[in-house]
Amino acid sequence: MRLFPWLRGVQSRLNRSQRSTATYQQVAQAIEKLEDRTVLSVAAFFIGNELSVLSDADDDITIREDASNIGFVEVLANGTALTTLPAIDATNVTSIVVQGGDGDNVIDLSGVNLTLFDNPGGTSVSVSGGDGDDSITGSLNLDDVLNGDDGNDTLLAQSGNDTVNGGDGADQVTGGAGDDNLTGGDGSDTMTGDAGDDTIDGGDGDDSIDGAIGDDNLLGDTGVDTINGGVGNDTIDGGTGGDTINGDDGDDSISGKAGDDVINGNDGNDTISGNAGFDTVRGNDGDDNINGGGSNDMLFGDDGNDRIVGAMGDDTMEGNDGNDLMFGGAGRDLMYDNSASGLSLNFLGDDTLKGQGGDDTLFGLGGADNLQGGMGDDLIDTRIVLISIGADITIPEGDTGTSLATFTVTLSQASSQTVFVTASTSDGTAIAGEDYNDTTEVLRFDPGETTQTFSVPIIGDTVVEGGTEIFFVNLTSPVNGILFDDIAQCDIVEEETGIGDLDVFLLFDDTGSFSGEGPTLTTAFPSIISQLQASFPGTRLGFGVGRFEDYGGTNRPFILNQPIIEDSTPMFDQAIDAALQRISPGRGGSFPESAIEGLFQVATGAGFDTDGDGLSDNTGVAGQFTTQTSVTTNPDVPVYSTFMPDLTGDPNGPILPPTVPVPSVTNGVGFRPGAQHLVLLATDAPFTIEPDGIDPYTGIGGVTVPAIEINTGAGLTSPGGRGATVQATIDALIAEDIQVVGLGAAPPGSPNATPLRQLRALATLTGAVNQTPNIVESNINMGLGDPDDIAPGEPLTYRITVGDPVALADAIVSGITSAATITPPPPPPPPPPPPPDAPQTL
Repeated sequence: MRLFPWLRGVQSRLNRSQRSTATYQQVAQAIEKLEDRTVLSVAAFFIGNELSVLSDADDDITIREDASNIGFVEVLANGTALTTLPAIDATNVTSIVVQGGDGDNVIDLSGVNLTLFDNPGGTSVSVSGGDGDDSITGSLNLDDVLNGDDGNDTLLAQSGNDTVNGGDGADQVTGGAGDDNLTGGDGSDTMTGDAGDDTIDGGDGDDSIDGAIGDDNLLGDTGVDTINGGVGNDTIDGGTGGDTINGDDGDDSISGKAGDDVINGNDGNDTISGNAGFDTVRGNDGDDNINGGGSNDMLFGDDGNDRIVGAMGDDTMEGNDGNDLMFGGAGRDLMYDNSASGLSLNFLGDDTLKGQGGDDTLFGLGGADNLQGGMGDDLIDTRIVLISIGADITIPEGDTGTSLATFTVTLSQASSQTVFVTASTSDGTAIAGEDYNDTTEVLRFDPGETTQTFSVPIIGDTVVEGGTEIFFVNLTSPVNGILFDDIAQCDIVEEETGIGDLDVFLLFDDTGSFSGEGPTLTTAFPSIISQLQASFPGTRLGFGVGRFEDYGGTNRPFILNQPIIEDSTPMFDQAIDAALQRISPGRGGSFPESAIEGLFQVATGAGFDTDGDGLSDNTGVAGQFTTQTSVTTNPDVPVYSTFMPDLTGDPNGPILPPTVPVPSVTNGVGFRPGAQHLVLLATDAPFTIEPDGIDPYTGIGGVTVPAIEINTGAGLTSPGGRGATVQATIDALIAEDIQVVGLGAAPPGSPNATPLRQLRALATLTGAVNQTPNIVESNINMGLGDPDDIAPGEPLTYRITVGDPVALADAIVSGITSAATITPPPPPPPPPPPPPDAPQTL
């Protein structure tokens, strides 16, 4: 540790000050007394209405209201109040300056707010983290200046018009509400503007930028950046590098600048310029204005009446839906009034295509089109031969030898020319050489022929591999035709029994009424994990933990303790154990409770504004340990996209990042695509719901359940009438392939008691049923053979026996096994192969 640098810092500030000589001498004398005996790492001074706090190490610094002296300021260093400061009336403070030392500082100014620091002249806030991986939380609603400096820093500005600079390192910067100015600096930064009209500059490095809500100005600067405009009319500049840019909602202005960019305008009437580089631009919904710029670009208008300019280069342009106006510009352009890629070919729209300079090819596939070749030797055609591969196919794997999966490739009409196209296989979850033979063939259609076949050998075996596996057949390199439907899928159905990837999320009641059952459940869950690991060696298993209480007061409708992590993740056991031991702050509520809202958040990650202030951030970002332990008066549920891990701050243990990164997840807890998704829902009470007037409720496969099965004993209120409804929650669970297994606290031998009745209905609607030919123990009455056990096809619902975690774990594992032996849904197909290097020829 360096000695006395904060003393020198204070002396330097005094030397620059214009304060009175008497004041200077008074403080200087105090410093002089400290110089020869002080090795403190944190010091604080209040001089001329300025509160200064300086650190010389990896310190935790907090500035807040003194709970024992209301209206006065308290400074904590590493959890202990500094006694060297005088009593400071917050209304007398005009400036707060915090300087972190070398090391990993945690600086928290969330207790600083306009109500406390009610100074007529205002109060400025300036924080610098110094070297190290710092965590800085700005004031609640003042206009802060936050600097991360060197290191991988986490900066949260909150409300106010803030200026935040991440500095060097891979920083996480969040602006919060207000019109913020955010700079990432060097390093691969993650930056979020949140609400307000923000200005964000990613700086050097491969940055991830999200403008969120508001009319934002976003600059990727140098590096391969990912930029999302969010809601609002945004101005986006990708800067140098091959960027991925999404305008999202609003009328956006997007410039790719240098690099091979992928740009999506999304909703709204967007203005998009690819600029230099081989760009791929999609206008998406709205009346868009698209300019490819230099190089050979691919430009798609999509829905709306679009204006598309190819400019320089040999461009491929598709107008798609709407009455589009297209200009090829210089170069050998390929122009379609609609779509020749098979994405949205519907032959609609009265389009105008102008080839302009170069030897262009123009196709008018439908509508009252105006095609003008312009200068050069142009080909103009309103008739085209479309090449398609037939429907997806399913084939049994077999135990030995090979069998053939045969696809049919067709032309839309006979041609007077010979047509060629290349068919080739690519892996999905099936692997070439193990599950099928990698195959490539050039198919030839002689004049007059319209059909050819393409066959792929399937390799049989007796190995249990986890259900259906898939591969794809892609069509490329057409000659004398245009690709329409260029990809097909083959499902190889495994005939051996087994289990695919499995995710299990424990969502349990954290209210006082469940305090007796809670320890039994949290003791059983590690046993459930170890039994599944032993039962399914080689299977990729994932687990997570969450809680729910109720709406209002200090209760939390949903708490994410640990998102889904694979059991091979480093520190997996510590993270799950910490999540199970973590105690929620509200601990309130009794009957009924917010299980439906919790399930809706698990499925969507949408967040919920409990206190009606228009925000979903009152308890901090999801996953921070403060969300799990701090008591506030506004218990909102934060959206899943704000999740941040916490590896050291929680006294119970780490909160790890999910196995699947947050931006690519569509649910609220990190369920992995392609895995089977199970929620263990545990409670002792009926539900608080928002009435939707629907009866009966409809679940997976069209199964129905009378509304009374869920609504019995329900509380029919939620804040502002905005809470989750039952049918919307069921729909969201089904959309994410989530099955709900019920765990209820009820008297022995009472299968229809609350909440077993409600849990049974949820399991039925989400397809969590016994899918084996065997009876499964329900734990309602101990021992197989009683009428309350779970017969084949019946919903998986279990009774929690207080003090007997072993029986509970055994019953749940048998239920999970019965639910998981069914083949899980295949993962979504990978994107179609990129277009061939050479243009399609006719």
